[in-house]
Amino acid sequence: MANTFAVVSRPAVGNVPSPLSRVIENSENPTATPDRKDEPVTIVQAITEYLADAEARELADATIYKLDIFFRKQFLAWCKVEGYNLLRVVRHRERGCWRMAGRS
Repeated sequence: MANTFAVVSRPAVGNVPSPLSRVIENSENPTATPDRKDEPVTIVQAITEYLADAEARELADATIYKLDIFFRKQFLAWCKVEGYNLLRVVRHRERGCWRMAGRS
C-alpha cells in the first residue's frame, strides 16, 4: 500500500489566497502535488517569502512589524554571525543555541 501525502497550506484570510494555493490553482493539473524545488532555499529568501505571506494574509501591521524585527534584525543577524546562509543548515540544535544566545 503506497503512502499518500496531501499538500496542506494555511487557509487564506479573507479573499487572499496563500502562495501555495496560487501555484496549485495556476497549474495545468490542480490535483497534482506541485514540483519540489531543487535549489536550496536561503535564509533571506525564506524570511522574505514568510513576511510576504504574512502581509498577504492581512495580518495586523503591528504583527508584521514584530515578525520583521524578529526575523530580519534578530534571527538573520545571528545566522550571519554564525555563518549560516541556507535554511537547511539551521537545525534544531542551532536554533536552541540561538535562543540561549539571547537573540542578539
